[in-house]
Amino acid sequence: RDDLVTGVQTCALPILKQLIEYTKYLQQENEDMKANVIMMDAKLKNEEAKVRQLQLLIAQLTQFNA
Repeated sequence: RDDLVTGVQTCALPILKQLIEYTKYLQQENEDMKANVIMMDAKLKNEEAKVRQLQLLIAQLTQFNA
């Protein structure tokens, strides 16, 4: 062991490495969650478009039967 390195510094190195790895893990989780939100938003917009089409069809059928 280096005479200039204290026990606290030696103890902190593994903790720092763990924190760096955990930070990387959280960043990946964040990216995954962003991708899921984008995908869910696209699905929602698709479903909203289907609802609008059905509403138009109902309006047309209502006018036709009136």
